[in-house]
Amino acid sequence: MDPSHLATSIASQGLLGILLVVVGWVAWSKDRELKTEREARIKDAKDYTDLALKLQAQVIEAVHKLADILDEMKKLMASEVKR
Repeated sequence: MDPSHLATSIASQGLLGILLVVVGWVAWSKDRELKTEREARIKDAKDYTDLALKLQAQVIEAVHKLADILDEMKKLMASEVKR
């Protein structure tokens, strides 16, 4: 449909046309607002996921270091028992 024809058609409706334009504008504004909010939530979710992955990597590294320390302690204790 030709936009100019649509504008003429709405204008010919008088008050109803104005009401349609206002309702359309409000709906468009709300849609933009919801889209912006949704994009912000998606960004936050990605940021939290990245943070969680970094923390997971740090915990895994710490557990491996702890396992190495415990292995060393076990070897030292075993060598002390043999004496």
